[in-house]
Amino acid sequence: MALSNILNDLSGARDALVTAINEKGGSLAAAATLRQCAEAVTNLPEGGGGEVAGTLPGQIFYASFTSDSEYAESGQPLKKINTPQFVVEDGIQCVNIYDAGFQIDYPLFCGGNPFTISFWGKDSSANSEVESFSVIFQGDSSGYGRMEVTFRSGKFNVSNLQDWTSSPTVTSDSFHHYVVTYDRKYHLFTDNLPVAESSYEFNLNLPRNPTMIGYNTVSTFKKNFHLANLKIFTRVLSSEEIAQLYGEFQNR
Repeated sequence: MALSNILNDLSGARDALVTAINEKGGSLAAAATLRQCAEAVTNLPEGGGGEVAGTLPGQIFYASFTSDSEYAESGQPLKKINTPQFVVEDGIQCVNIYDAGFQIDYPLFCGGNPFTISFWGKDSSANSEVESFSVIFQGDSSGYGRMEVTFRSGKFNVSNLQDWTSSPTVTSDSFHHYVVTYDRKYHLFTDNLPVAESSYEFNLNLPRNPTMIGYNTVSTFKKNFHLANLKIFTRVLSSEEIAQLYGEFQNR
């Protein structure tokens, strides 16, 4: 059989499986493999609510926050800080990191290496006086060797001692898809749109452990921030791959 015929058959099989998944009301990650699609047709519950996972190259961490007992995948265990609230918000399984969070004992952002952080988030804080909350917090309380991905005054930010990059004001009280990439510069994306980048290149080197998710040991600010589907990659994703992740968000 010609290679083109084999590829056509595989494409047709995937299309048929995706149709079956959609008929079950399941959501599909753009990077899901053919095998994952086939298994999902059998395993997804009728009436929706299931997700077909997928892994892009370079992904080293994925936290789905689906429950108190199963909230981390990909082999990097999470250590709970205080008592994270596992909830369903707008039909999405997530965690409310008001005054709690997680810790990863893994050097994610060291040696100036490139990376990408992708997550879904919803700022549900009713307190307008609250200025910021860290979604990702790397480093120690001295302020040196740390990076923060935060929301401040309605803006999506990434900052460290060398640079501060901020997006335009983001519509609050609804979920959005957020992406941070670093390769000598920070780049921010919201809902598949590039919204900001660093003003100059710099070498980011954060050797300290651990990486904190949600719980900021420095700031006393607290927000009802709902966090879902956090993914970390050891490379900068292409615009097409970011679009794939956004497609997963749209099809949730």
